[in-house]
Amino acid sequence: MSTFIVRVQLTRESTGLYTILRDHLLAIGFTKRLKSQQGIEYRLPNGNYLIDSDRDIDTISKAVKKVALAIDRTAMILVTESKNNEWIGLQKC
Repeated sequence: MSTFIVRVQLTRESTGLYTILRDHLLAIGFTKRLKSQQGIEYRLPNGNYLIDSDRDIDTISKAVKKVALAIDRTAMILVTESKNNEWIGLQKC
């Protein structure tokens, strides 16, 4: 199982479009939460998502692309496979 962190930036930025994006990505298994080694959950910034999956990065990218480009044809998408994470300033859930 791998952890993938995804960043989607909409070029037609609006709260409503980000809400639609979030709802669609949550529906296919993504989350807006990151859990620390101590079990504390933190909220990811707007446009950032996480998924733990057995799928490969290409499959994850295609899933995000399908959702994001349906909302904004010029959305910018970054998908990374993550092994270790550190963060500063994220809000606790």
